[in-house]
Amino acid sequence: MKHDVTPTEVEEVMASDSIVVRQTYKNRLQVTGLTFHGRVLAVVIGPAPDNPRVYYTFSARPASRKERRFYQEQREP
Repeated sequence: MKHDVTPTEVEEVMASDSIVVRQTYKNRLQVTGLTFHGRVLAVVIGPAPDNPRVYYTFSARPASRKERRFYQEQREP
């Protein structure tokens, strides 16, 4: 994948209990979360064109400073 993010890392974020989800555009969601090694990633997922009940990854990259800050703020009790 681009941005030095592996498919395994995307799966780790998606399987995590500590994710923050935001609606983006075109019914896509940005999922921000941690990998097992502590990387904070921003993963954009959306419905597959041929099956809207199935979601797939549009992009995955290290979260920006702003996204990391938002993630931390949302995770605080």
